[in-house]
Amino acid sequence: MSPPPEPTPDDHTAGSAAKSASTPKLLFATVYPLLAGSVLGPVGFMALFGLLYDDPGFALLFVAATVVLIGGAHVSLRRILEKRDEPDPRQLPIIQSTAMVAGLCVSGAPVLMDLGVPQPIPTPLVCLALCLLGTFTYSLVRRRERFLSALTGVLLAALLLTAIPWLIATAQGEQQALQEVSAPAFPE
Repeated sequence: MSPPPEPTPDDHTAGSAAKSASTPKLLFATVYPLLAGSVLGPVGFMALFGLLYDDPGFALLFVAATVVLIGGAHVSLRRILEKRDEPDPRQLPIIQSTAMVAGLCVSGAPVLMDLGVPQPIPTPLVCLALCLLGTFTYSLVRRRERFLSALTGVLLAALLLTAIPWLIATAQGEQQALQEVSAPAFPE
């Protein structure tokens, strides 16, 4: 009887490389938007309200924090993907950064448009949803069309999430206008 053959290092590293190849993508698609959105959401709302009262201090803080968090994550994800010899290491960080900026815009749009929305969508959840949508679209579509497909999906979802509160507020405003018109001008 001969002893069973020992696994070669090539067999073991091939399986672990396949598992770990998607780890930074999944990590940046889940943890990064939650953490960055949790920081940038409240700072962004304070910046918006500060601008309403002519105080640009929070707006400058928001711009600086956005550049540091989103830019730093963009550069670090690109470097990680370049070290792992991923094909097209510049595409996924662009999708993630676009999803984060779009998430911030979706969260702040109801306040900027003065829609009277009682509770805007939380920034971390919007950023998480857009980043996951972009990452999954990027990983599922064929190589040639995946970059544009992922960017298109993220931007369309952001436009849809921005349009829904606007449409609701517009419909409520039309109903209030109809009620005012139908009310008697001179009460008896």
